[in-house]
Amino acid sequence: MKNVIKIGCAAFVFALLLLVVGSVTFYNQTSNCPRCHEMKKYYHSWEDSSHSSVACRNCHERSLSEGLFSIKRTALSRLLLHFVKKEKKPKAYISDERCLQCHSSIKKRIYALKNSSVVNPHPVHLEADFACAHCHRRVVHVFELSLPNKPQMKVCIHCHKAKHISNKCKTCHYRTQQHVDQIAQAGGYRLKKGEKCDVCHTRKDSDKTDHEEAIRRIGGYDGPRTCTKCHVYAIKQIEESVHSKLKTGVAHVRGLKKKKGMANKAANPALWAYLVKKKDGTIKSGGCGKCHVGGNNVPTPEMASAIDCLICHSRKYDIKKRRVVLKDGFMKWVGDESSEAISSIGIPKPEYCLRCHDDHMGYNRGTPYTPEADVHAKAGMPCQSCHVTIEHKVAKGNVADLMANDIPELAISCTSCHVSYKHGVKKIDVHLKRLACQTCHIGRIGGLAIRDKTRGVDKDNDGIFEEYKAENPNMNASFFWFNGMADQGGNPEGVRNDKKAKIYPFKAIKLREAVDLATKQSIDGRTKVFAETGDFNLSLNEMAKILKLPQPPRWKPVDVLKLKQVSHAIRRKGLSCNDCHSRKGIMDFKALGYTGRKLEELRKPQNY
Repeated sequence: MKNVIKIGCAAFVFALLLLVVGSVTFYNQTSNCPRCHEMKKYYHSWEDSSHSSVACRNCHERSLSEGLFSIKRTALSRLLLHFVKKEKKPKAYISDERCLQCHSSIKKRIYALKNSSVVNPHPVHLEADFACAHCHRRVVHVFELSLPNKPQMKVCIHCHKAKHISNKCKTCHYRTQQHVDQIAQAGGYRLKKGEKCDVCHTRKDSDKTDHEEAIRRIGGYDGPRTCTKCHVYAIKQIEESVHSKLKTGVAHVRGLKKKKGMANKAANPALWAYLVKKKDGTIKSGGCGKCHVGGNNVPTPEMASAIDCLICHSRKYDIKKRRVVLKDGFMKWVGDESSEAISSIGIPKPEYCLRCHDDHMGYNRGTPYTPEADVHAKAGMPCQSCHVTIEHKVAKGNVADLMANDIPELAISCTSCHVSYKHGVKKIDVHLKRLACQTCHIGRIGGLAIRDKTRGVDKDNDGIFEEYKAENPNMNASFFWFNGMADQGGNPEGVRNDKKAKIYPFKAIKLREAVDLATKQSIDGRTKVFAETGDFNLSLNEMAKILKLPQPPRWKPVDVLKLKQVSHAIRRKGLSCNDCHSRKGIMDFKALGYTGRKLEELRKPQNY
């Protein structure tokens, strides 16, 4: 009998121990929080936030020192609200002590940012017993990602007014006189006697400037020279960027010493700017310079245009008003400088970028950045969220077939935001070592499928010829190993046994191009004559005249499969297992280097 009691007690203790260990394990896993707490949308916003690697309990756990009764009373009230079907926004407890466990350095820092003109607000606000969440309430649970997660100036001003604290510029901004002097010394606007900061910073209750009013105050709009009265270094910064130079050094192609980019294709005087007449008699502007922002004497000093600030910075800019004009005997591109464009200046938004990039990203690559196609666009994320911009230089990320990159040392990675990117299913997470996120999270792609650069067609029956192009709205991606390096044709390098390589999605376009028999280089023949006649040989004759060549280049047609790496049109829900793992799956495992038993294993249907 005694043995039975001992065994029973031991079993009870063991079961209790298992229960405790299981409970602690369950409690410590953030993925289990939504099972009890009605917080699914808050959980998903946490997953997409900068704090996704921080467990819920690290911020929201309450201390027993507050009183067990108080904690349980809150829990019971939430339970009651559930049963009476009364919706109520959940109350989340966040103490400053929790924030300062990680962000302890803010007490010690003198300035908020290096080279910033804003006084670090943290010490004075902490001493006045302001809660961290009072200003930083939008850091984690944000449901519209286009909105800022840092407190805006209007919030500061509103609070200062309510608490009768000075709202003078010098309260928060130091070195104001130095700022004014630097602008004047660099050739910008000089404040006249009696003028203050609000000549340029027109809104006293916001960090956003009414540019229409500011332009009026400094004498009206006179092209980009007006912009440089305040933004004195902007023109120089832009002229040093890819958007103006169209080429840079290339870090991801071995042995390529010369600078490369769109300039190698587009910066040709014969292709840059021209005017052609349609059947109805109207004039159409054409040429590769349409989307060039100007500057840098591209393609030649005589054909170079002034920097077009508004094409990137104006909400009401009309890309159709961007046109070719004959000036001083040369064809040049000019932009929309209407009163509507001038009156709506601001920070670039995705729709501004898409004025130029939509054709290349949405049509050529088949992965549009739209709310319907991309989860990030649907969330309202600006392009700069991934493509970080520093002094008008934009980080492109490592794309095999794109050469020029302003900031090659700055990587663009999904895990920059999705720090805790594991899925919680072992058989899925094992893929993360060999597959890029895009491989599963980009579905079908569309747009351009076939392109013949030697054949002209009058697609719109308006008398203007274009290259022959055929579309396919429902294509599968092609998959290749990519280790971050590419050959000079933009094809990805990498094999199965390369530990640095992962499988990435690409779009394969059937391309016929003209190859120069002497130089072995591709020839672009989209001159004015090609637009008027569709005849490639006549176009090359015209190009030879403009470039003053002794004779047109001799060429032959070459058919190639052009690979375009795809990174947009990201879906929240990835491909299913059997989209790849089946006999008719979209991934060609044999082409990726798998053989024998491993190949057969990968071709079997999988259910995780």
